[in-house]
Amino acid sequence: MVSNPYGAFQRLDSGQGVIGHFLSKALKGDQVQIYGDGQIVRDYLYVDDLAEAFERALVYQGDEVIMNISSGVGTSLVQLLDAIEAVTDCRIKRQYLPTRDFDVSVNILSNDRAKAELGWAPKTDLRRGLHLTARALRNRG
Repeated sequence: MVSNPYGAFQRLDSGQGVIGHFLSKALKGDQVQIYGDGQIVRDYLYVDDLAEAFERALVYQGDEVIMNISSGVGTSLVQLLDAIEAVTDCRIKRQYLPTRDFDVSVNILSNDRAKAELGWAPKTDLRRGLHLTARALRNRG
């Protein structure tokens, strides 16, 4: 299973990918909507790290067939927005809406098996990944 991937060329119009969505809104000066109090925690993985894990999986000769590909680090929506503000130097207007019943409060995947079996670990921390993604979005125009 793959955690929440993000990166430079993700689609912004698909309705998926909160990082791309939030970054796009931040760079335009638009308001973001947050369901609940912003304490929902997710595990975000930079796309280059995901690609490396897939490369290693393609040549993997072991017996394990199920592995999580993730950062293994949880970040709340509030923490994510704060990090985006720091990276972009843009103040983000936040609108808090009622909690949605289907949102899981915490979703962090263990990548221990991928580390052991593939010799893989993510290299890009969230702040660096946000910086790279924001730079790419700015260059898109």
